[in-house]
Amino acid sequence: MIHATGKVATTIVDALKTQPVALPVVVVNLICMVVVGFVLYEIAERARDRDKLILDLAKNCQVLPKGAS
Repeated sequence: MIHATGKVATTIVDALKTQPVALPVVVVNLICMVVVGFVLYEIAERARDRDKLILDLAKNCQVLPKGAS
């Protein structure tokens, strides 16, 4: 894993030497990955809260007999 990460870093540095415009692209991609990760984390947190609420409501739910209002 560490060896592969080192290869990726070396490849990026070599690419930046030949094409300096690639740096903003790499930075934007990293920012996008962080934002997407944060959004997915927030979605998962809200889903956990919603599931907990549904479980709490189900525990307190009472089934009424037919015809009862």
